[in-house]
Amino acid sequence: MPITSEKPSQMKDAGKDAKHDQGLVEKQAVKPHVLKPISGIDDLPDAQAAVKPTVVAPPKAVVMGAVMRKRELLDTVVTQSGLKKKDVKPVVDMVLEVLGQALAENREMNLQPFGRLMVRKERSLTNGRMVIAKIRQAEPDNRYE
Repeated sequence: MPITSEKPSQMKDAGKDAKHDQGLVEKQAVKPHVLKPISGIDDLPDAQAAVKPTVVAPPKAVVMGAVMRKRELLDTVVTQSGLKKKDVKPVVDMVLEVLGQALAENREMNLQPFGRLMVRKERSLTNGRMVIAKIRQAEPDNRYE
């Protein structure tokens, strides 16, 4: 037996290469994989139960109302409270100031019946910032209609 410096694993690979070079190794053709349809799937009881459609209520359309501005807010508070405008204006201004500061600090606010306000995202803009908030309001008891 001849003495070689190759390891046994290298000797096996060398033998395969030699057979391949001589044309002794057959090439195997690659067959494409074809999926066959399953017959009798409708006969299974679990398949029939899983396919039953469920009725889902359609989402409610949200119709945007008119924009309420500060002047309209003041007039509404004056009308509903019976107070004078000169007494209501500083209070409304201070409430809006406090709400604006809380929003700037990304604070969660729970102000019923207005609702619970949670800041979800914010983005800086050149002239301010855009805040995306979620407001969860309890079911109205028809006092706003």
